[in-house]
Amino acid sequence: MLGAVAFAHLFLAQIVLQEKARPTPGEWSARGVYLGYGLGVFDYPGKLRVQRVPAPDKHHAVLFEGYYVFVSSNGDRLAGKKEWFFSTLSEILWSPDSSAFAITRSDGGWVGSWDVEVFFFPAGGLKKTDVSAQAKRDAQSLYKCGSSDEPGNEEPNIGAVQWIAGSSELLIVAEVPPHSSCPEMGKLFGYIVSVPSGKIIRRFDEQQLKASWGSLFGERLRHR
Repeated sequence: MLGAVAFAHLFLAQIVLQEKARPTPGEWSARGVYLGYGLGVFDYPGKLRVQRVPAPDKHHAVLFEGYYVFVSSNGDRLAGKKEWFFSTLSEILWSPDSSAFAITRSDGGWVGSWDVEVFFFPAGGLKKTDVSAQAKRDAQSLYKCGSSDEPGNEEPNIGAVQWIAGSSELLIVAEVPPHSSCPEMGKLFGYIVSVPSGKIIRRFDEQQLKASWGSLFGERLRHR
């Protein structure tokens, strides 16, 4: 039989897992939905805890199955509309008009590398685009990592925070990689970019970013 201490630990683990099974806000955006289990002793490596994220209109939803992402409409999967996807460190942010969604995900662990992809589902099928390339280059020129004399020799982490003007603009945050080779580790830059072109519409330094948009930050950014 289990001892009292072991039973208490098991009971606590069950409570924690039940809590983890519920969708939680994004780590980058408080309005996003975090898809994985995050970090901790009770995690399930390689598994998503959220397989369906409904759009604001309640008619569309994003579905995650195996290594793919799909879109459904009124409960029916849109035929042929899928894209490769797999990252348990990821979150989704629907546009308020339900015509697009952004996924922020890492392919290198919690520290990085984080990036953003925007997905649309026109008549021709599910499509994705990179809207962060210009912002990434701009941020990369503003800091230096390692011993190189050239600024920005390591790419910043990128996360989506808020849709603006329906689905035509997106606020993204660039983060200096948070490790010791970067003297300004964790420093933030903000960009409003046009969707789908990625053209920079407005820039924010960290102080401006927090003053204007800090209330929308997820846990990763909130306590900087």
